[in-house]
Amino acid sequence: MTIGFGDLARTMPLTRQGVQARADLARLSQELTTGRHSDVAAANRGDLRAATGIERNLTILASAEQAAQSVQHRMAAMQAALDTVGEAASSAAGDLILSADPAANSGAERASDSAKAALGTVVSALGVRMGGVNLFSGQASDQAPLPSLDDMLTDLQAAVTAAAPATAADLEATIDAWFAPGGGMDVAHPVAGADQPTVLTVAPGETLTVDATAADPALRSLMAGLALGIHAADLGDAGERREAMRSAGTSLLGDEAGRANLQAQIGVAEGQSERALTRVRSEVNALELARGEVLEVDRYETATKFQAAEAAVETLYLVTSRLSGLSLANYIR
Repeated sequence: MTIGFGDLARTMPLTRQGVQARADLARLSQELTTGRHSDVAAANRGDLRAATGIERNLTILASAEQAAQSVQHRMAAMQAALDTVGEAASSAAGDLILSADPAANSGAERASDSAKAALGTVVSALGVRMGGVNLFSGQASDQAPLPSLDDMLTDLQAAVTAAAPATAADLEATIDAWFAPGGGMDVAHPVAGADQPTVLTVAPGETLTVDATAADPALRSLMAGLALGIHAADLGDAGERREAMRSAGTSLLGDEAGRANLQAQIGVAEGQSERALTRVRSEVNALELARGEVLEVDRYETATKFQAAEAAVETLYLVTSRLSGLSLANYIR
């Protein structure tokens, strides 16, 4: 005697197959869309050490890449600031030297105003900030490297008045002493660490030193030259006044070599940060390739499996449809 299977017994296997087939189709659809294994652990036989290590290193390198880019932006801002300083000093130098010529029509007052405007530009440029950091303050990056122009001129005027210089040489000596390390400016506006270089991280285990600060001798000399041009107009003797103007202009032109040296130092730092950034990006590319082998699916193989799963679901629906249409009446006919 033959024992048949009831409708429920036939339906249950088809139901299970349908659930599995639809699950496979959904999984393969997700993997084909995202390009990644839906179950990384299963794809790597339960060993997630490689995937975890790659993700950890990529996180570290992402921070390193951001740091290197930040250093580059910082160096670019410092270069731009020094360009501004140089342009202001050169313009004032021309006016001062021209005013020292007795045959010229350019007066001392005009040259003095030009020097004052240039000094204001210098103070502003060297006070440049980025991300809440004062770029020319050395290790004292939370403090402004210089006093405001008004405070600087007020304190300097007090020093000049006290010294009462009568000659260009005396005036120059008074102003140079005020801008010298430990002089009147440092006493009136103390910034501990402003003369110390900044150490920046550009890559894991790699740092660079930026020694360009507002306390650099070349920048102190430049500000002193502009201050001399400002106060030269106050000298009573016309000859001494012209001599002070000439000395101020000549000093500003002579400071160009010092500024160029500062910009060269920043250029070296820019080059180091660029090389570090290139290395970091190369490591990131290599790790992303490795991550692809661990986390990502073979799109061609996945597409083939997806088509097979899709065909299986369609076949299952067809079989289920035909079985559901069977009846005794149809069978007897």
